[in-house]
Amino acid sequence: MPKAPKSPERSAAAIDFVRWSLENGKSQAETLNYVPLPPALIDQVERYWQQSLEATPTVSASAHSKH
Repeated sequence: MPKAPKSPERSAAAIDFVRWSLENGKSQAETLNYVPLPPALIDQVERYWQQSLEATPTVSASAHSKH
């Protein structure tokens, strides 16, 4: 994803989708016999978003997925 996207709305939508996947995908991944992403990798993705992308939504996926 470009650091300064041509369409911030489309980039935000893509980030929202990935965030939704990180927040809600664990049980679906397990149901499909996929290995869910480890929390450390989710944290790494979020740090990258915060450090590298402009206008990144601030809600943390890991804050919701760590049970």
